[in-house]
Amino acid sequence: MAAIMLHDPADRGTEQAVRELLQSLAADPNNGIIRIEGRAEIERHGAFPEAAFLVVMKPGYYAAASLDGELLSDFPAGHGGHGFSPEFPEMHAAFFVSGPGIARGRNLGAIDMRQIAPTLAQILGVGLPNAKYPPLNLRP
Repeated sequence: MAAIMLHDPADRGTEQAVRELLQSLAADPNNGIIRIEGRAEIERHGAFPEAAFLVVMKPGYYAAASLDGELLSDFPAGHGGHGFSPEFPEMHAAFFVSGPGIARGRNLGAIDMRQIAPTLAQILGVGLPNAKYPPLNLRP
């Protein structure tokens, strides 16, 4: 994914021009764009609060930060990266935790990674007052 931030978020003319450019890029399936999301969709995801647009890429495509060169290029084999949409199961990761006061063998299912920090804070007995997501229920 790529979050598109505008220098002046109130500049509706620039916002419209960027929207049109992104839509024209997304219209070509060779560019690897699944969809372009606007502020309302981004807000529902709870991510990138200052972004005007979110460009969601197809699996196998990666949004890079190069300002020059070809629009599309090969992605080096074995190269990892961040910023892929969590909607794809292949982007899911494992979370394991064990210790005193933690239920043994519990399957938490798919969790939101934003619950990990509040969970670890709770285990350590420290506060995380600005956490937007609750800790996971790990008690036996």
